[in-house]
Amino acid sequence: MATLAANTDLAGERRFFLIMALVFAATAVVGFGFSAAIRPWWLAAPWWVHGHALVFAGWVAIYVWQNLHVDGGRIASHRAMGWLALGWATLMVPVGIATTCLTIASHRTPPFFEPAFFLTLDPVAIVTFYGFILAAIALRGAPDWHRRLMLAATITLTNPPLGRLVPMPLLGGENGLWAILLIQMMAYFVPAILHDRKYLGRTHPALVWGIAITLIDAAILKPISILPPVTALAYHLSG
Repeated sequence: MATLAANTDLAGERRFFLIMALVFAATAVVGFGFSAAIRPWWLAAPWWVHGHALVFAGWVAIYVWQNLHVDGGRIASHRAMGWLALGWATLMVPVGIATTCLTIASHRTPPFFEPAFFLTLDPVAIVTFYGFILAAIALRGAPDWHRRLMLAATITLTNPPLGRLVPMPLLGGENGLWAILLIQMMAYFVPAILHDRKYLGRTHPALVWGIAITLIDAAILKPISILPPVTALAYHLSG
């Protein structure tokens, strides 16, 4: 009976993270799909915007695929593909930062963001994402930590699709980010906490770290954006 209960709990654990991976994929499809439908910006977008989209969409596909392997019990395949996932995540860092700089340089910054704030926003998110990924890889021998850190990493990538569903111009850019943060907490972190309460009887420390770092990221964006080197770089990029 104890073995059966343990296997059932493991199956529930794996299924939950697969469902969350599918929720992330749906978030990306709905967010960017809605934006493209009401304003087909992508028709006139430069090649590097499409390249960025493919690279970041690739991560969502990898994350779903990895969770499908785990849910199906194909752990060896999951581990083998883990190095591809790490390489892909590593590629995302320069691609994300370069796209931010090119966006400012080509005057494509969303009008509700100051260039210096926009210059801070995505690089902070992508560095945090990569930090979570490295921590998850380092703790791959502890699946409970690994899964939750990967979840936290992917949550950091939901700002762009959620930003296309939230009325950012009405909320006023930077304030709109707090609305996105609330959605991230309620749509992703809270279900994970409820899952932990059900299967573990407590909130896993990895989730606590994920929430804390996500909140810290939101709090430091403005202070970083007004640092003289950041404002100078934004001014230089915007010509």
